[in-house]
Amino acid sequence: MLLALNNLLTVGNTAEPIDWKQDLSAGNELAETTSRDLFLLFTGRTWCGPCIALEANVLSQDRFRDAVQGSFVMVEFDFPADDSDRTSEVISNLQAMQERYVISYFPTIVLTDSTGRPYAYLSHYDSSTGPDPLIRQIQSAQKAREARDNYFHVASKSHGAERIIQLHRGLEAIAPLMGKPDEQETDALLKWYQAEIDEIVSFHGDLPAGIVETYRQRIDAQAASKPVKEIEAKLQAFEASKEFRGAVAYLDERMKTIDDLELRQRLAWSRIAFLERDKQYQRALAESRRLLRDGNLDSAQREQLLDREAYNLFSLNRMDEALAHYDRRIEAATENSPQRLRLMGRKAQHALSRLEPEHSIPIWEAYRHAIGNESADWFDTTVLLARQYQKTDQHTQAITLFEEALVKQDDAWVLIDLIRSFQATGHDDQAKQLLAKVRAEQARLAASPRAADRDEAEDLETRLRTIHLPVK
Repeated sequence: MLLALNNLLTVGNTAEPIDWKQDLSAGNELAETTSRDLFLLFTGRTWCGPCIALEANVLSQDRFRDAVQGSFVMVEFDFPADDSDRTSEVISNLQAMQERYVISYFPTIVLTDSTGRPYAYLSHYDSSTGPDPLIRQIQSAQKAREARDNYFHVASKSHGAERIIQLHRGLEAIAPLMGKPDEQETDALLKWYQAEIDEIVSFHGDLPAGIVETYRQRIDAQAASKPVKEIEAKLQAFEASKEFRGAVAYLDERMKTIDDLELRQRLAWSRIAFLERDKQYQRALAESRRLLRDGNLDSAQREQLLDREAYNLFSLNRMDEALAHYDRRIEAATENSPQRLRLMGRKAQHALSRLEPEHSIPIWEAYRHAIGNESADWFDTTVLLARQYQKTDQHTQAITLFEEALVKQDDAWVLIDLIRSFQATGHDDQAKQLLAKVRAEQARLAASPRAADRDEAEDLETRLRTIHLPVK
């Protein structure tokens, strides 16, 4: 039943951690003196799932550290889940950096030159990948930055149409890496390269076809998006003040005045979200089903609406309908397809929060078996399943699963869970050995220069105070 403790006590990454700076000015100064670029990480280390996965699967890995440490000064902007966790000065600085760099998603990595001028935005991290895809993206971005600098250098020695062409080539090298304009409150290319773009669009000489139009289209698109941004800002204000019912009323009125079918559909989706936040699940369910009757939905839109339908069925405690809903979709999906696994995972997540552990355990067992131990989600799935076994006092099964998970990934919190199951089954000696390991990890985090590590150390200390082992 018990895995050799030596294995549990030696798992871990032995490399020196990345030296993250927490302040942009300090990063700028170091970048300029060392001729390195800046790697700006916008993250939520304690609450953002993709951010946590990025840290575990990429940023903490030796291969990633070795690939970036000689080229970049690493700066982290860690946004807390609750503003009360930080001082008002820290929160204000984080918000200023988010606005300055036009950050819409967490995590987002911004690569800049030593002055802080961006040349690449890397977001939408895929939690199923390791370091190599991101390393390749960074290397590609560095080549684009080198091309930008070369073209801008030639432009600085040129005049007339030749200068404009070289400026355009420099912008063209980095434009695909500057984020999608429709996903940013402000087009990052227009924001950070305004001087070059203004010079291009105001040039009156002869140029190859399409150069000026490229930038005028971006400018026009940003102007056209202004009404949408105003609606989004209004909805964000409702969200911040938790006036969800007010947001629904506002959307009802705005939708009466909008003829653009695509925008009306987007607002209808927002309306579902605010109905759910206001716990108007029956209305949200009816709206989801109304939109599902639209014959013009693509497959992704249809799947998202079906997810909303399932969520609202669960929220209305219509458990049999909700589970049957997922079972039909799972049965219709291709065996072992990503879609099938996604649906099984969603069903399991709902079961975790809505069903008693004894009823959710079979659902999680089926999901864990389906994804296999090579999946990036296997560790979390195994831990969650083990904790459900703990809740039903099935500690032998819990121990087996915790030990399997720890072979895959060392984790102090899982070790604490395992200690509790060892205690429950009378294995106090094993529990004491693991407790010593957790205390060593807590001490390491407490001595870290990173605020997030010290915060985790405090949380671990609080949890450790609840563990009481007999003294022989």
